[in-house]
Amino acid sequence: MTESAHESPAPTQASHATPPHATLPVAVAGVVLISPGAFFVCAALLKSAFGIGYPFDVFDHALASPAAKAAFNTLSPVLFLGGPALAAILNAAAVAHVELRAAGDTLTTVLTVRRRVANLAVIGASLALLGVLLAYVVVENLPGGLGHATSR
Repeated sequence: MTESAHESPAPTQASHATPPHATLPVAVAGVVLISPGAFFVCAALLKSAFGIGYPFDVFDHALASPAAKAAFNTLSPVLFLGGPALAAILNAAAVAHVELRAAGDTLTTVLTVRRRVANLAVIGASLALLGVLLAYVVVENLPGGLGHATSR
C-alpha cells in the first residue's frame, strides 16, 4: 500500500450545514430570553454598587401590592433562571452537532461546533448570567446574616 492509501479521505461539506444567517433568529430569541434576568442583575448592581436606584425602583413600585409580589415570586425563577437556561440550550442546539460512531469495540464521539458568533455570544452571556444569578441565590440564602433572606 502506498502512503496515500493510509490517509483519511478529505473532509466533505456536511449535509446538515446551515448558512450563517439561518441561526440568527435563534440568537435573537436567546437575547429576548436573557433580557429579563440581565435587566434584573444590572438594576440590582446599579442600586447596590453605585447607589443608582431608578431601574430597581421600577421593580419596587411594581411590587407594592401583595398580589403583584406573589406573582413576581412565582414567575421570577422561571424568567430569570429558565430564560437563560433555555437560551443556552436553544443556541447550543443551533450550533452544535454530536455524532456517535461505533467501530468494532470502540465508540467515538465527535462534537462539531459551527462558528456562529451571535449564537456563541448568547451561549456565553446565558451561562454567565446563570452563574451570577445562582451565586446570588446561594449568597442570599446563606445562614449567618450574609444574605438578606435570613437577616432580621
